[in-house]
Amino acid sequence: MALGLGNENALITDGASGIGRATAIRFAEEEGANVFNYLIAAFAASWLVLAGVSTSALAQNEGGINATPTPSSMMLPAIPQIQLQPLPAYGPAPLTVGFMVSSIDPETVLQTFTWNFGDGQVSMLPPTALFHTYTTPGSYVVTVTATTADGHQASSLAGITVTRPAQ
Repeated sequence: MALGLGNENALITDGASGIGRATAIRFAEEEGANVFNYLIAAFAASWLVLAGVSTSALAQNEGGINATPTPSSMMLPAIPQIQLQPLPAYGPAPLTVGFMVSSIDPETVLQTFTWNFGDGQVSMLPPTALFHTYTTPGSYVVTVTATTADGHQASSLAGITVTRPAQ
């Protein structure tokens, strides 16, 4: 699909053939509508890029004749994914739980962590494994947010259930 912006278009291709689809969307060039139309086109192009569609710049002359696509590869950054594993996740109070966080991609290096244990305590300790003790019976949601060296973040959560102490 081609997104029209006056004399410039963004050609949306399937990435394999480099050839765009025949459907074209043209936006009016009326004076009061220019800013609005450019915002619509920018939003549409951004959405398609996020959806993984390859884009190419398309230079055109005034009448749109002799359009020549110029393919350019677009690499989106890898989004880190992490997994939080509590052990044990269920037991009587006081319950000491060990938490281990790991990256699903072994090449991702996690640098900083923000732990929220769900009981009002927060930690910014850097280890990927640590322990926390729950003294009050209840259900808790534990979240950890890890940040990579290039500033990308990933979060994971786990549930903990603390029962009344055994009599």
